[in-house]
Amino acid sequence: MKVVVCSRSPIKYEAAERAIAQLDLGEGVEIIGVDVPSGVSDQPQGFSEIDAGAAGRLSRGPKADVLIAMENGIITFGGRVYDVAVVKVEIEGAVGTATSVGVEVPDTIAEAAREPGKTVGKALVERMGGGGDHRDPHSELTGGRRSRVDLLTDAIVVAYGIAERK
Repeated sequence: MKVVVCSRSPIKYEAAERAIAQLDLGEGVEIIGVDVPSGVSDQPQGFSEIDAGAAGRLSRGPKADVLIAMENGIITFGGRVYDVAVVKVEIEGAVGTATSVGVEVPDTIAEAAREPGKTVGKALVERMGGGGDHRDPHSELTGGRRSRVDLLTDAIVVAYGIAERK
């Protein structure tokens, strides 16, 4: 079975590996990461743009038994800003979509992340004086309780289950 992750991000690849292991798909599963553009901004804003990014990666991805696409972005809900991912899994043409748990982003970080070329992770690292990993602001924002890999893994498993039932 060939599983393609529509990204070369080590975090997204690790999340896919963990999800596939949890799904216990049997022997002979090959996971490949490929660079696939999302077609959206570096820091997507709102569910529509985040979803479009994941859909863009999925539509541009190569043929595979299982295709996985993920896009993180920020949304505003109830006056607060959250970082959330949209995950899409395609199995034989059936697509399942799920979101990660949203992680609240401090207002100062959210404001900085809206600047061109910035993301929540880059803004957070700048605020911390260069410490931390800009690819995983979730670990810092949750006090080390959940990483971006953890959140994406759960969303992949859910999206897979949805696609599988279609």
